[in-house]
Amino acid sequence: AALVGTATAGLTTQQQWTKLEEAAPTVTPKNNDKEQPKNGLQATSVAKTENALPQQVGEAYDQIKPDNKPPPRPDLPTYTMEEVSEHAEEDDMWFTFRGAVYNMTTFSQGHPGGFPRLMMAAGQDLEPYWNVYRQHFRGHVIEWMEKYRVGNLSPEEAEANKKVEFGDMFETDPPRSPDLLACTSRPFNGEPRIELLTNDYITPNELFYTRNHLQVPVLDPDEYRLIISGKGIKKHKFTLEQLKKFPKHEVVTTLQCAGNRREDLHDKDHKIFISPHWVIGAMSTAKWGGVKLRDVLKECGLDVDAIALGEKLPPGGVKHIQAEGYDQDETGYTYGGSFPIEKAMDGLGEVILAYEMNGEELPRDHGYPVRLLIPGHVGARQVKWLHKLRLSDKPSSKSYQCKSYRGFA
Repeated sequence: AALVGTATAGLTTQQQWTKLEEAAPTVTPKNNDKEQPKNGLQATSVAKTENALPQQVGEAYDQIKPDNKPPPRPDLPTYTMEEVSEHAEEDDMWFTFRGAVYNMTTFSQGHPGGFPRLMMAAGQDLEPYWNVYRQHFRGHVIEWMEKYRVGNLSPEEAEANKKVEFGDMFETDPPRSPDLLACTSRPFNGEPRIELLTNDYITPNELFYTRNHLQVPVLDPDEYRLIISGKGIKKHKFTLEQLKKFPKHEVVTTLQCAGNRREDLHDKDHKIFISPHWVIGAMSTAKWGGVKLRDVLKECGLDVDAIALGEKLPPGGVKHIQAEGYDQDETGYTYGGSFPIEKAMDGLGEVILAYEMNGEELPRDHGYPVRLLIPGHVGARQVKWLHKLRLSDKPSSKSYQCKSYRGFA
């Protein structure tokens, strides 16, 4: 993929993005279950360089910095991969990348992708993993890692590491509209072209911004189960068919990613290491259809009306509803979050278990077959591919709740 930054000098931001979109190549999706539109950006990463010009990078993500090669460090010792592999414990984590050796132990709890993924790669070379998660190739990541560097590999072993491959868990993801401009391709995160987003009050499903933290799970609706448990209620399992027997409720609401406009914070003086680097389009509006969560909790034995009216307190000191999705990373770690129980108890709160979006069944990218919808709350809490709900006196312990988006309700 060719860079277009040099052709956009002197243009306004909007003109730059227009130039970017015009230069976008045709990309053939790996999964051919649907005919794919012919033009535009598909699984293409969008970023800005040091001088704030947009770049169309795609599969050549590391062209942002010409080689992403760590600087020569002849002052450091040389290690073998066998020696590096001995440092693969929770309290001792070494990695290599393009001939450099790093001791990242003190960073173990700071990784935006979570500790389990970091542990998965401990004692190994990072490049096979980064070839899937290409957002790491923004050059400032390598610059930042240099402070953790402890040594070098021999040129022969560094070359041998290039032959290692890491499986792509995103191969079963659905195709996307070419009008979703991708910030990252794995996991896919895309925002609609602004001129299309503002055409309609209700965002068409194919243009609704897509925020995925992990792969899109392949779920059979006949085998789908929602598990509800916790303090003060009897554990229940609901099928999709059983959920659809509750009274249907519809709500129109706008979702926005907690990281919208993150790219505005990234410049030559302040680097941002959390993906995706949204520009301005990570917000969309839809009419959602489903069942009120308070109706389902009432079926589970919770006196939702008395709690809503203040006549009773939630049993067992419950303050939060923890939610967990079916989506998971390579280590089995699932996405999740939580929200205050008062929102679900409120008869006007309109928290629903949604199975429809704009009059159609949920698209896979948006949580098929069932997602949690919490009007007025940040998108990160509205768990897609909903698998478990748990009533608790504590908020979710998932990193997506207590670290990545801890500033939001």
